[in-house]
Amino acid sequence: MKITKLLLLSIAVILFSCSKDEDPKPTGEGLLGTWTLTGLNYYGTTTTRASGMTVEADFTGKGKDMDCTTTFEASPNTVTSQGSYIIELTTTVSGQPSTTDDYEFDEVLTDGTWELDGNTLSVTNSAGKQEATITKQTTTELEIAIDLNDTQQGSGYSITREVHAVYTLVKQ
Repeated sequence: MKITKLLLLSIAVILFSCSKDEDPKPTGEGLLGTWTLTGLNYYGTTTTRASGMTVEADFTGKGKDMDCTTTFEASPNTVTSQGSYIIELTTTVSGQPSTTDDYEFDEVLTDGTWELDGNTLSVTNSAGKQEATITKQTTTELEIAIDLNDTQQGSGYSITREVHAVYTLVKQ
């Protein structure tokens, strides 16, 4: 009886301790085709320094009126986007009441050549190289996260921007 209990306990431990397979890694072949933008959410901060003063702004954005597609092709690996979308941007400056404005954008991703290394998607064109992280890829859905951190400086001022954006696309 003890052996049976130990055997059942051992089987239970083995079954419940086995981890679920990790999500499949993104594949370049899985990217191929035309994708339609269905969701866009982002948030971030902007810090402006000028004349000894610092002004911070927090913002969140949500896509709407999305009519945009992105096409990945192979041999050569090219990506092209067309269409537009609107960002409904809500901004709070230095703790003051927030404002909401709409901004129109063209294209989801930058046109150029693409490569995939693990879950890092790189798009290169004459403006340089932009990197993003594929956080989800199935045969019908693609989720891409982009982090942007940059500083612009001029005569007596600097603007630092930190943005995190998540694009959700479905395959046509």
